[in-house]
Amino acid sequence: GKIEQSQNVRLQLRDWKEIVSMKFSDDAYPEINVSESKRDWGILFHTAMSKIYDKSQINLAVNFLLKKGMCAETDAQSLLQKIENMFDLKDLGQFFGNQLKALNEPELINEEGKMLRPDRVVFFEGYTAILDYKTGGENEKYDEQLRSYMRFFKSFSNLPVKAFIVYLEEGKLE
Repeated sequence: GKIEQSQNVRLQLRDWKEIVSMKFSDDAYPEINVSESKRDWGILFHTAMSKIYDKSQINLAVNFLLKKGMCAETDAQSLLQKIENMFDLKDLGQFFGNQLKALNEPELINEEGKMLRPDRVVFFEGYTAILDYKTGGENEKYDEQLRSYMRFFKSFSNLPVKAFIVYLEEGKLE
């Protein structure tokens, strides 16, 4: 690139294409290349799930991502299949439904000022349920993450708090 000198400060100007690597198709939705990255797959899955409150909304959520340019048609089909398979898990259906009081990806600040973002919180009459989706394998750090979510909700409610991890690849709810 060019070199400019100003008050004894040398700046090396580079072409912006060398620096910027993320392409935005629309709004704040990056194009995600699922075939190249497990992390991108997780982002795509979580973005879809953030739009789903009821099983009937699965197609709408995946089509939204497709129309926003976040994924290719083949990735959308794979995502649709994985989400539908997830909804077939025993006991998962109780956490979804338009009649439920639920939040997807609420941004919460705990007493220490740390931001928490559980994937789904459902407020039942007798307890609060927290769901966290994992697209990878089991990891001990997930337990601590769930405990922090539970502490947050227990701090202002007398109701019991139950937390569950949904392992997408293994197809299980714990």
